[in-house]
Amino acid sequence: MKFYKFNQGHYTATIDTVNLIAYNNAPNVTINFPYAVQCDMIIQLKDTNKLGNAGIIFNYVDNKNFVVAEFFTNGTYQVWRSIKGTYSFVINSTYTTAVKKGGKTNTFKVIQNRTTAEIIINNTSVRSFALSLPSANCKSGPLAGTEVPINYYTPLTVLFNNFILYKN
Repeated sequence: MKFYKFNQGHYTATIDTVNLIAYNNAPNVTINFPYAVQCDMIIQLKDTNKLGNAGIIFNYVDNKNFVVAEFFTNGTYQVWRSIKGTYSFVINSTYTTAVKKGGKTNTFKVIQNRTTAEIIINNTSVRSFALSLPSANCKSGPLAGTEVPINYYTPLTVLFNNFILYKN
């Protein structure tokens, strides 16, 4: 896995191993207020017949307490979280026409209020749901992934651009 920035202005994550999630929290930002975070993302698959995903890790307190909102190259999205290292789905995998397929740019946004959150893909609100802002300070950042079952996923590169985090 490689995280780096290259000369065209994109922040890039390359995952060359299937069954891996890579993320990077925004540097020098600690969140203790309702916020929104968004990023433009382009997923480049090694094998276009398989899947890859990108999204946002948010409400990140530590490596055992965080939430992931992600979309997949087949047009689905999901939200899951880790609480004390135990994983559970907040929103199961759901298909939406809001996801642009075929290596196109997708603008992915998460709005975290005090007790609710909302997922917006390409200016379309796909779901609002109950989710409380952590009582501890948290962080957020972009995420790329190749998940399980591994025969459905391929190594990939995700180009991230226009990452914005702001007070809501």
